[in-house]
Amino acid sequence: MSKTQTILENLRQMIQNREFENGKIPGERELAAAFNCGRGTVRAALSHLEADGWIDRCRRRGTTIRDILRQKNSGSIALVMRTGGHFYEDVYREILNRFIHAGYSIRSVSTDPLFCNLYQVSPKRAASMKKSLEKLMGSDPTLFIVHTYRCREIPCFEKMCRYNTILFGNPVRANIHSVHGVWLDYEHAGYIGGRYLLENGCRRPVYFPQFFSLLTHLNPDFYAIHKEKKLIDGFRRAMLEGGIDPETSVINSFSPTPKAHRQILARLSLLDKNLPDGIFATDANIAFFIRQLMENQGHIPANMCFAGLYNTPWSQGQAPVQFPSIDFNAAGIAESLLKLAGTAPEDREDILVKPKLVVRASWNCNDKPTP
Repeated sequence: MSKTQTILENLRQMIQNREFENGKIPGERELAAAFNCGRGTVRAALSHLEADGWIDRCRRRGTTIRDILRQKNSGSIALVMRTGGHFYEDVYREILNRFIHAGYSIRSVSTDPLFCNLYQVSPKRAASMKKSLEKLMGSDPTLFIVHTYRCREIPCFEKMCRYNTILFGNPVRANIHSVHGVWLDYEHAGYIGGRYLLENGCRRPVYFPQFFSLLTHLNPDFYAIHKEKKLIDGFRRAMLEGGIDPETSVINSFSPTPKAHRQILARLSLLDKNLPDGIFATDANIAFFIRQLMENQGHIPANMCFAGLYNTPWSQGQAPVQFPSIDFNAAGIAESLLKLAGTAPEDREDILVKPKLVVRASWNCNDKPTP
């Protein structure tokens, strides 16, 4: 997390805790001294707060907290979720903004430190997070909102679900029966990605899934609801409708390691006659594949089509080409969570969030330099 983001999170927490007397925030110079940073860093954090509607800034009156944030008191929420990564940052920001403006006080616990190595959980960090979560549960918040990303490895997950809890992300099979959630329709995302490639003339499209271990695949209960399984199912359904054998359109190698999994993309870029004419994958994998194509073949075939997953910078210019992506509306996710939060637990029903295809103007990197 950058220095600006750290200060931004600290200021948000201080505003929620009503630590600023009369709702007035100190000046940039004073904040810079308190946070041991430059005024430019503080100014950037305050600009984020102003854009999100948390504060008002006036040359004569200084910086003040919006009245709406000081007057409402709808209850306290414990938010446990992944906050790093562009899509998750968007969702986190939207949840904070909508719930704070609705009068809720939020205490956040980021699961990012737990998964800093992506595929290995540090026992020391797991123990530290367990203490933080147990402290949260001891404070008896009005509501828990928990992201289901790798939830089996989040300490106290099922214990949290015994409280007044709303889940979001991908559906899970916990030992619970009364918890509802806001679920992302990954099966439809896979279908949209496949249809887009077919409609753009691809006859050898492939889906390249994120890495998941063979052990995951061999666990029927877990694999049946895994988001990659749903993405694969949706993509295969699109292939069947397009008259293409779905068994040849999904690269599913059960690689032993994430590095070995990514190497498949590198080898794929070396093909000539059997090179896919379209690929659906996360935007990071597409950006990697494009770089491999440029290194190995010197160009991107004119007829090649890309479709990314999630709204990330790679689909907005931070790759040799811009490409369409299947996006989940972060604001829609936050609004759905807010709707469930305002509903009595016994009256809640699951909400399914549909993705949408966002087509961006694309250009061939043979004609323009890499940004």
